[in-house]
Amino acid sequence: MKIFISLAVPLVLLVGASPASGQGPSTPVSQALPAGSKIDPGDTACALVSAALVMLMTPGLGLTFLLLKLLDATMGLKVNAEDEESGLDLSQHNETGYNI
Repeated sequence: MKIFISLAVPLVLLVGASPASGQGPSTPVSQALPAGSKIDPGDTACALVSAALVMLMTPGLGLTFLLLKLLDATMGLKVNAEDEESGLDLSQHNETGYNI
């Protein structure tokens, strides 16, 4: 229950209570939470830090995806089948890795 409340409090603060419950965004947080629950500042801080990390990581992940797509379109991310069959040491570095 504590995890649910720590995740629900920032959402309630951002968007308000759900319309299905008949409560709108102007409903106080104390009425939107389950009866008997208390807001723990540590849990709220943890949820806010988690939300901030997600917001900081999202642009980096998107940029990485775009760069990989660009590299795949220009030079490709995989080696061709012949190079892989002959061995990548020989095709990529012009040396043999194993003398078998």
